[in-house]
Amino acid sequence: MTSGKAYLKRKMAGVEIEHLNITEAKRVEHHLYETLQSELCFEGCMTCAKYFEFLVCEENELMTDKFINQRMLVNKTELLKLYETCKAAELVSKLKTCLSRKSTYELIYQAWNIAKSLPDAFYWFTKSFLEIIIVIADSFGVNDVLCCEFRAKIYTHYAVFYMQRRAHDFQKEIKYFEKALSLSRAKDWRTDNITRVFDEKNLHEFVGVNFASVLFKSAMAFIHTDPRYGIEQADRSIKCIAEGEF
Repeated sequence: MTSGKAYLKRKMAGVEIEHLNITEAKRVEHHLYETLQSELCFEGCMTCAKYFEFLVCEENELMTDKFINQRMLVNKTELLKLYETCKAAELVSKLKTCLSRKSTYELIYQAWNIAKSLPDAFYWFTKSFLEIIIVIADSFGVNDVLCCEFRAKIYTHYAVFYMQRRAHDFQKEIKYFEKALSLSRAKDWRTDNITRVFDEKNLHEFVGVNFASVLFKSAMAFIHTDPRYGIEQADRSIKCIAEGEF
C-alpha cells in the first residue's frame, strides 16, 4: 500500500496520463491501464481510480520480484468488465435514492463475482480485489436492511474464498463468518425473512451452515497438534447446528 500511495503522489504532482479511448487502448495493449485510469478520473470516479492504481502498483511490484509472470492485461475481457462494473457502481452511488443504493450493492456484488471467477494464476489479484470490496462494504452505513445483507454476504463469500484455497488455522474465516452471522440476525431487520436481493433465499441459514462447516474443519486441522483447541472448535460446530444458532 505504501508503494501505491507513493505512486499516487507522483501522479498528483503533475505527471500527465496519456488520453486514449477504449478502442485505441485495445489496439495498443501497453496503454490500457493508463486509458482506464484516465477515464475514471474524467468521470469523477476517484474511489475506483484510487483502488485501480493500487492494484496496478501491486502488479508492478509482483512482476519486478518475479512472483508472477502474467499481467491482468491477458484477461482483457474480465479486466474491462470489472472496470465498467466498478465505474457504474461509483456513478450510481452518487445518486441519493433508495433504488440507487440497491443498484450500487448489486453492481459491487457483480464485480465481486467477476473477480472470483478469474483463473487461479491471478489469485493475487482476486485476493486483493476482494479485500478492497471488504473495505468498501465496511464504509457503507449500517442502519438499513440492504446494507446489513450486503455486508453479511460479502463477509461470507470472503471466508469461503479463503477456506477453499489453502490449509491453515481458519482464524480469518472464523472471524468473517462470525461477523456475517451477527449481521444476518441483526435485531433491527424489519422481517424474519431475508430480502431477495441476492441468490440465497435465507442468508442467515446459509451463513450458519458454512460457519459450522469451517469450525469443523478448524477442529480437524488442530485435533492432533492442539487437541484441546480442536475439541473446542468441534464442540462449537456441533452447538452451532444443534442449538439452531442460525
